[in-house]
Amino acid sequence: MTGKLFRAGSQTVLALPQDVLERLHLAEGVEVNIQVDDATGRLVIQRADATASVDDAFAREVRDFIERYRPALSALAK
Repeated sequence: MTGKLFRAGSQTVLALPQDVLERLHLAEGVEVNIQVDDATGRLVIQRADATASVDDAFAREVRDFIERYRPALSALAK
């Protein structure tokens, strides 16, 4: 797979294909960590919140729970 670099204002931008964004659960506005592996010359990009050791499935369960019980949780918070 290849990407293309282009200029956007004063920065150089790497365009990522949509399928890559979907596989990495990335979208416009999501913060990412960018690292360079000097030994291999590879660029490593991951979600900024991916460094937290919370399992994705667990995080989804918590979000679903909060959405389902939001009225009760709001009432309890008063």
